[in-house]
Amino acid sequence: ANWSEASATWQQRDIGLPWGTPGAQGAGVDYQATADAQTSVGFNPGWVAFDVTSAIQQMSGGQPNYGWKLIGLSGYLSGDKRFYTREYAADPTLRPKLVITYQ
Repeated sequence: ANWSEASATWQQRDIGLPWGTPGAQGAGVDYQATADAQTSVGFNPGWVAFDVTSAIQQMSGGQPNYGWKLIGLSGYLSGDKRFYTREYAADPTLRPKLVITYQ
């Protein structure tokens, strides 16, 4: 669903517009039920790569860009992964990157 980075909260995607399920948890409503990419990660810190070529091609063809939601599929609570945001100031080199390679 379309959402506002400046206004989104756990309850609403924009001012006065609620998520289908709080926390954008509504598969098929708040986010596309079919994943654009899936990967697994190890225990050590490091970069995680997702191949979102198909989604980028769709966006370049006119489909809306609502971003991506990261959802844990398995694991245990003490193994949660942390992802830095684009605003992370302590070390800007750790901010997420979208790398597009043309062939």
